[in-house]
Amino acid sequence: MLRKSLQFGHPLIQCDSGMKKYIRGQFNGKHLINLFRTRRYLRKALWYLTKYAYKRKNILFVGTTIPSARYVATTALKTKSFFVNFRWLGGMLNNWKTLRKLLQKLKTLQKEQKNKIWKNLPKKEVIARRKEKQRLEKYLKGIQMIKGFPEVVILTSQTKDISAARECKKMGIWNLSIVDTNCDPRLADLIIPANDDSASSIKFLLYHFAKAINAGRALAVMKKKFKNQLKTKLVKKRTI
Repeated sequence: MLRKSLQFGHPLIQCDSGMKKYIRGQFNGKHLINLFRTRRYLRKALWYLTKYAYKRKNILFVGTTIPSARYVATTALKTKSFFVNFRWLGGMLNNWKTLRKLLQKLKTLQKEQKNKIWKNLPKKEVIARRKEKQRLEKYLKGIQMIKGFPEVVILTSQTKDISAARECKKMGIWNLSIVDTNCDPRLADLIIPANDDSASSIKFLLYHFAKAINAGRALAVMKKKFKNQLKTKLVKKRTI
């Protein structure tokens, strides 16, 4: 964890009062995070992620800062989860009906382009539709395939995506947040005190999140396979 820079916090003046108990000291005018607590909370988080993945919960990764955006997308894809890594649109969770309409609109535009329906339209209309498609893809590409409401949200940059954290709290959606010394731990159901400005710190934590989620999904597949095999054996016995 030291090598991945998880311990470095923000300048002393930026400290949130709720983060004081997760700090162990200071260096060069910045707070240092207590990595013993980070390790403890990480273990707890991995247990929850394995459990939720096993229960086949819809998991959504949110991280729109430059250090986190790339890793949020790759981690979500590796774990068959969903992600928002460009910008959080206000109301994505507490106005789910509107979001579903936007997703349907994007799907329609993509289908129209694929089926070459635009070739018969005026040039201005084609340009307008192409721009709208590109805009929607930028915001929604990570949740295009989502079929139900997100049940677990993982935030890698709480201060940047504070709206997402507040919506989770309001909607009662379980959320796990990486919290730096300037974050509010009260907005999360479970926190991991760590540096959220460092790419190496975020990558390290997301790597472990992915392992836990994939372990849970693998257990769920094994359970389903076992049930199917048992069911087949019972059917064979009845037919004998």
